[in-house]
Amino acid sequence: MTDIPNVLVVDDDPDICKYLKDILSRKHYKTTIVDCGRDAIESVNQADYDIVLLDLSLPDIEGYKVMVHIKQKNPESIVIIITGFASIDSAIKTLRKGAYDYIRKPFERQKILKTIENALENKRLRNDRKKSEVALRESEERFRNLVENSLIGICIIQDKKIVYKNREQRKILGKLPDSFETNSLEFLHPDDASKVKHFYEGILSGKFQTIETDFRFSPSSKFKEQVDVKWVQCHASTFNYLGKEAILVNMMDITRAKELEYLVMIKHKMASLGRVAAGIAHEIRNPLTGINSYLYTLEDICDADTLSPEDIKMTKRIAGQIQTASNKIESVIK
Repeated sequence: MTDIPNVLVVDDDPDICKYLKDILSRKHYKTTIVDCGRDAIESVNQADYDIVLLDLSLPDIEGYKVMVHIKQKNPESIVIIITGFASIDSAIKTLRKGAYDYIRKPFERQKILKTIENALENKRLRNDRKKSEVALRESEERFRNLVENSLIGICIIQDKKIVYKNREQRKILGKLPDSFETNSLEFLHPDDASKVKHFYEGILSGKFQTIETDFRFSPSSKFKEQVDVKWVQCHASTFNYLGKEAILVNMMDITRAKELEYLVMIKHKMASLGRVAAGIAHEIRNPLTGINSYLYTLEDICDADTLSPEDIKMTKRIAGQIQTASNKIESVIK
């Protein structure tokens, strides 16, 4: 609808046409006057009218048929029937087929202006509602796309059942059932089951409004160590969904992060072991140095003339064995 309403008057009575044009011009309505059904049809074929004031008793075509054509051409056009006492039944018939209202002849100025104003307001409200509905649908579509393509798993639990889950959540949960009874959470890791059930029962009972935790589970009906175990970070809160209390769950797959965390921990432990081993090696190397010194001294003694050849031979053999053992220890701690 334009800012200035466009009105078509269809009546074969010149006095009524003149009277209506005068009334409508004072309200600054754009007004077109025709006196027969054929001209009315031609007019609506060439332009869209916000309001059509239509007399049912036309000289060439029945007014009812003209109205049907108008509604087919532009369903948004509002048709107000102008009728005499003899054609009230026909006016009622047109109301049932889509006419907005009817006005009896002769009509008062205020009556027809009020009817037109109400009709225009009704049309404005309908247009506003349609725009709001379109905007709402577009907003819902945008929101749905955002949720469906989110990298965070999103699901809604209502009456202990999942009533909605987005694409990422379907990927995380795998083939797990949609039922979330507290006695059927067998897919949880045994070390995490008690914690998760405590939080879940708490939020169901109203003890908690919001919870956040991480846990492990197996994407099958029962926990199996041999099946790939997933780690998730979970945030849940209560909210109203379609008039009933529900739980909104946001879930992020942190399996890879936990694996990296474990590798970092192992690396730190290995580094600590390396430092301990270095300390042990240092402690072992010190006495080895002393042993080697004693061996060199022992060899010098063995070279002396005071020992018998047999003693010298045995002493050197013992020194050689000690040296061999020392070399083995040295090779281990290097």
